Amino acid sequence: MARITNFLAQRFFQNAPALEHYGELLSEYERSGLAPPHLAMEVTSGDEGKLWACVWEAMLYCHLTRLGFGVRGCVKKSGQHGPDFGITHERQTIWIEAVTPSPQGIPQDHLIRPKPGEVKLRITPHKEMLLRWTSVLRTSTTNLSAT
Repeated sequence: MARITNFLAQRFFQNAPALEHYGELLSEYERSGLAPPHLAMEVTSGDEGKLWACVWEAMLYCHLTRLGFGVRGCVKKSGQHGPDFGITHERQTIWIEAVTPSPQGIPQDHLIRPKPGEVKLRITPHKEMLLRWTSVLRTSTTNLSAT
């Protein structure tokens, strides 16, 4: 976890609440034993998409456990990991794959946070965002029907 903590300290050096929040989330997820073995490598890779995908998985894990679900992971016979999480609700197993669409097609200006005190007005790229969401849903349902 030290590798992740050091990375987050650099990434959020001017945002102590974010550093604390993401550090706690990722730490709890890593301690659970359900985080992928490459969690630290993904978080510290410098790839924003990988960072936020890991944060989303950690957020989902923490949310499900706080709702009282006994969250478990899945490893298939081939050794490959299956869906990220499994929960049981009303005696039915529900498998959950945490998916984060990448910001492809989203203008770079929308991905950069404004500087402190800076005000930016811009049009939200609704069409591009919708295309990314539906692309992820299409891919996910195609993968489900193939299994």
